[in-house]
Amino acid sequence: METKTAITVQDGVGDNDVRSFFSAEWSAIDPEPWTDRKCIITAKRDGQLIGAARCSVSAGVAHLGELMVTKKERNNGIGTDLLAAFEQWAVAHGAHILTLDTQHYGPAQRFYERHGWRVGHVMDNHYLHKEYAGMVKEPG
Repeated sequence: METKTAITVQDGVGDNDVRSFFSAEWSAIDPEPWTDRKCIITAKRDGQLIGAARCSVSAGVAHLGELMVTKKERNNGIGTDLLAAFEQWAVAHGAHILTLDTQHYGPAQRFYERHGWRVGHVMDNHYLHKEYAGMVKEPG
């Protein structure tokens, strides 16, 4: 007689058993170790936070999760500096490709394109039911 498999869903929790399971299973498939890192990059003036970026890198793929500059400080090079810091951090941590998601045809897409990024794919009906561009850049 076959035993029934129990499937459970746990919202917002970490589980060391699951991490160990994935680690063991992935190393059987791909013996090259994966490194995972996260970082926050900040821009401050006179002690005030005026911009920030949230980043991660896993298995050589760096992802820029968010990059934001206060409205008052936009178009003053802060975003460019944060983006450059992300790209440098990513390369220093072994990234071979950089990725981010942004609203398709929005002003941020044009900003990233001016800095050498390109649209890799488009996601219809994505965040807030809008079209988003998955952008990529090869470092170097």
